Parts: sequence; structure tokens; C-alpha cells
Amino acid sequence: MHIKTQTISRAGMIAVFLALIRTLAEFFHLQYVNKTALTIAQLQPFISGALVCAIALFSMTIFSFYDKHKWIIAMAVVTIITLLVIKAIYL
Repeated sequence: MHIKTQTISRAGMIAVFLALIRTLAEFFHLQYVNKTALTIAQLQPFISGALVCAIALFSMTIFSFYDKHKWIIAMAVVTIITLLVIKAIYL
């Protein structure tokens, strides 16, 4: 069975959206775990990841208006790799 590029691009957009929600929700987890005030240094990886996800999701939405499904798939892959690199840098 052949999976359409449109279906894969939709799955990529959903994956990036869920990554954005997860990244933003981490603030509340850190706030709950830390009893002290959070610093910018502690939040910087999550702010960077959320910004990457938001920009990628915006560009994927624009690409979807023009039916550029292969570009959406490429953006999803690049976004996930970028998030993994950000995670590796800050760990």
C-alpha cells in the first residue's frame, strides 16, 4: 500500500505541533519541580525549542496552502533534527 505524501506531511505537521506543546508545557513541569524561581538560563533550551517549532509550523502551514507536501515533510524532518541538536547542546 502506497502512503500519500499528503498523509505523511499531515503527520509531520502534527508531530511538530505536539513537540511545540510539549516544549511549552515543560515550563510548568520545571515550575512544579523547582521550588525556587526559574532563571532564563534554565528556560533557554525550551524557549529555543519552542521558537524553532513555531517558525517551522508557520512555514509548514504556508507550504500547505500551496500543496508543497514534500517541502512540509522536509521541514518536519529538519525540525526534529534541530530539536535533537538543541537537546544535545544543552544536556
